[in-house]
Amino acid sequence: MMESLLVFSSSDVKISFSKGQLFISLLEDEDIVQPVPTFEDKVKVPQIADSFNKEIEINREIFIDGINRVSFAIAFEEKMRNYMCMVFESSKDNVRFSAGSGSRFTVSNVSGKNIGSKSKTQIIFPKNNLSNISKILSDASDTNIVIKYAEANGEKGSPEQIVIEFGGTILYVLGIDTSIKYPDMDSILDFDYSNKVYSNVEDWRMAVAGISATMHVIDSDTIYNTEVKVDTEKGYFRTETKTLLKAKNKVKFTDDEKSITNSDNPWFRCNSLYLKEMVSRANKTGEVSIHFENQQKLEDLPDDEQRMKPVLVKFSDNLNEAKNTVENFYMFFSVSTK
Repeated sequence: MMESLLVFSSSDVKISFSKGQLFISLLEDEDIVQPVPTFEDKVKVPQIADSFNKEIEINREIFIDGINRVSFAIAFEEKMRNYMCMVFESSKDNVRFSAGSGSRFTVSNVSGKNIGSKSKTQIIFPKNNLSNISKILSDASDTNIVIKYAEANGEKGSPEQIVIEFGGTILYVLGIDTSIKYPDMDSILDFDYSNKVYSNVEDWRMAVAGISATMHVIDSDTIYNTEVKVDTEKGYFRTETKTLLKAKNKVKFTDDEKSITNSDNPWFRCNSLYLKEMVSRANKTGEVSIHFENQQKLEDLPDDEQRMKPVLVKFSDNLNEAKNTVENFYMFFSVSTK
């Protein structure tokens, strides 16, 4: 129904019901109409909660930006149901938005005075609700919104629910999967990697353009991987695709003093799509630091024992002077052993 209403943009509409269908038509011309099928059976409206376990007040624009920043990373396959969501976390002077597919995650961490909650709070939003929430909040004018979470109450018959309040409007989010246990993002973001290498986004764009040129669909079993190797002597990354079509390139280090490697020419191999996403989600200019473990140490292990920390990418900070906030943006992804 939301999509049908959006067809008419800001025009006045007439809503009517007849013969099992809802009709949304342009008020000034009823021949322009969007029929919406309805359920034949009565739908029982869920009981709305009257008490809540969690409550967070946040700047509306920061919340919208957070959704839009990470939603691309949410899993889209039903078999990855645990990752078909966005995790929103709030603590003192800090909010965080996280999303991922199981093999690749992204995190937007926003810090600033008085933008978080007094104690650490986490609310998980189902994927299917996020686009509508973003659209509705984008049309609002309130500075802040209030987000509440209520656990199920068997006695009162109310299910788990998220409530968003702003300007006299209340949004209810239902159908929440309480079995989801999301990974601990800090276990990756705070890990002390053996290799930390700094380079420019602009230099990666040329390398990724070459990688993209090799990515043509051949068959469903084709795996597009790229090997990224550090040349410690010359001070740059070497990138080489591991597919039928080959692309080789170099990405210079920006700061040899900050860059740290604990072995000669450490390397990792990953899905080429992750490198494309890294470049597309970065600022137009600026630094990225890539943190990783040397994949060479996996080579002598049997397949069922090949485990390694994901590759972590830290982007340059984004300062918002108007809101007096700083965003730290991250991506991390698994290595490929094939």
